Amino acid sequence: RTGAYIFTPNFDFDEVNIRLKVWDNANNPSEAQIRLDVTKLDRFDLKNVYNFPNPFNHKTQFTFEITQSAEITIDIYTLSGLKVNTISPEYFDEGYGIIDWDGSDKFGQILSNGVYLFQMTASKDRQKINFTGRIAIIR
Repeated sequence: RTGAYIFTPNFDFDEVNIRLKVWDNANNPSEAQIRLDVTKLDRFDLKNVYNFPNPFNHKTQFTFEITQSAEITIDIYTLSGLKVNTISPEYFDEGYGIIDWDGSDKFGQILSNGVYLFQMTASKDRQKINFTGRIAIIR
């Protein structure tokens, strides 16, 4: 069977949690929870930045969400602060985005095992938002 729930938000919350409990034809129950972040249309934000897998061997993916279209750049640093690579800027529409990285430096050489820092920057007009995280390479 199918069903639908029409959700009409009319509130001033930052987050909405919806819990669903459904049953199939054999009366087997299932539950799920959905979390929705509510943002104002004029707010520029970079959210839910992750990279997976971490640690990684051959490649990793950076995932993120942006509330407005923007250019995304990722800089990779050693723990001592030396910039070893910049992942070319890419333009993303609002919503969910993915950027792949193979663990190489700016010369295309594979980086050594270890922990590195990354800084993701979302740029729109004159606004910039930065997120800094850690990443580990194990070969």
